[in-house]
Amino acid sequence: MEDGDFLQESKRLIQTTKNEIINICKKMKVLETDLSVPIMTLGHPDKGVNLQEEFLNNDVITCSGQHFIGLGKNYTRIRIPQEKELQRLIKAIKTIEEGGIYAT
Repeated sequence: MEDGDFLQESKRLIQTTKNEIINICKKMKVLETDLSVPIMTLGHPDKGVNLQEEFLNNDVITCSGQHFIGLGKNYTRIRIPQEKELQRLIKAIKTIEEGGIYAT
């Protein structure tokens, strides 16, 4: 695959995956993002929720919003996963939105 083809295919996969993640977020806020960028930021409506910890409890590593100006612990930045990891992220989002029953 040529470099240009690889980049275009990567952008397409990122856009498809990001759209899927955005569409499953019912309670969490998705901050504005370009669909071709492989990271995104999610926010929980409850400011008391430590969203990074919630994701960690569901076996998903993220970066806390506390590390970014203007965001709190109820925000977290996630990287767009490869297809083989996507279902774990989707399950974690659904679990957190349903009240934080943790993966076992």
